Amino acid sequence: MIQQIEEFDPIAYNEQYEEENQHKDRVKHIGEFTTEALDFLYNGSTEYGDTMPWHKTQDKFRLRHSEVTLWSGQNGSGKSQVTTQVAVHLSKSMKVGIASFEMKPLTTVARIYQQSIGSNNFVPEYAEKANQELNLFIYDYVGSVTPVIVYGMIRYMAVELGIKHIFIDSLMKCGVNSQENEPQKKFMSEIQNLAKEHSIHIHIIHHLRKDKDANSIPDKYSVKGAGELVDLVDNLVLVYRNRKLQEEKRNAKFNGEQIDNMPECKLIIDKQRHGNFEGAFNYWWHEQSQQWVDNDRNEYHRYVE
Repeated sequence: MIQQIEEFDPIAYNEQYEEENQHKDRVKHIGEFTTEALDFLYNGSTEYGDTMPWHKTQDKFRLRHSEVTLWSGQNGSGKSQVTTQVAVHLSKSMKVGIASFEMKPLTTVARIYQQSIGSNNFVPEYAEKANQELNLFIYDYVGSVTPVIVYGMIRYMAVELGIKHIFIDSLMKCGVNSQENEPQKKFMSEIQNLAKEHSIHIHIIHHLRKDKDANSIPDKYSVKGAGELVDLVDNLVLVYRNRKLQEEKRNAKFNGEQIDNMPECKLIIDKQRHGNFEGAFNYWWHEQSQQWVDNDRNEYHRYVE
């Protein structure tokens, strides 16, 4: 009996070779991770990553490369203000990109200038100095986009411009239906892949579900959309502002009354995959600088002298 010889298929062979070859650089001996692992054991997870503007957070929460952070809060809670302040802080030492699909670039840049000098009273020379000292880039588009456009924007910022932190405001403008779980899961999975592929940190700003009591403190179950959103991200930061207390303070000041200067704002770290801390930080709102500050003494940050 004559044995039939199987015909050679070069296309199938190449596909199989590429499939097997892609694992070549991923299978490594444990010794290749020794330096990083020992640093992690000696210093702890909080020594890794980039800091936020506030001293109180630096040994408890960091923004690490290859991670995704979801910033979530009610309308008017200050999500955009806080994340812009974080972006300004980071841009002093690295390139940062902001894609605000909900706000005109001129509004974002005006806030950047105000936060960078700590005042709404500035002259053109301050703006020019901020342009020189802050490594900030703005994606010039307002409106809804498709997920494919978001992926391409991230790759361009990371590869062509060397940007290390990208802020996207907001998820609802990225062509992902908040009523459908699967598109949200697929989008966030791809965002995770891009963060790891390019060793960058991606920040996604997102809304909370509407609560009957706007002053109630949120938790991870308050996040709008699919429950998998919180599962897929590395960090969840909830932004809370007690607007009722702020109004009481304004009225007391107007009437010349004294009122206990309690903090009006909170950042709640509800998830930190590669860190041990979960909890809340208290802040005060500083009107002139548009910043959240550490204490009631109005000690705002000045990023551009």
